[in-house]
Amino acid sequence: QVFNFNTFILFNLSLARACYALDKEIYLLDDPISAVDSHVAKNIFNNCINGLLANKTRILCTHHFKYLASADLVLVVDNGQIVQYGRGGDIIPNYM
Repeated sequence: QVFNFNTFILFNLSLARACYALDKEIYLLDDPISAVDSHVAKNIFNNCINGLLANKTRILCTHHFKYLASADLVLVVDNGQIVQYGRGGDIIPNYM
């Protein structure tokens, strides 16, 4: 039997595997909340990124500002250059 998974499903499987394995110290998350609705995004952020992975180093690449408020460090990148950096609560008001 052949299964044809789309990219979204494969990404979710990878995220779930990472959350439940917990065998790494650093997790690079490339916008895991971009292709889901707001309810699912909130659950992913609260239960996975800030839940199961809470004691790990997490690098989250995203364009969703509301999820950056609690970040220790935010890097704003424009055309491949870091144009600003600081705590999430300090950076976000500059872009709202």
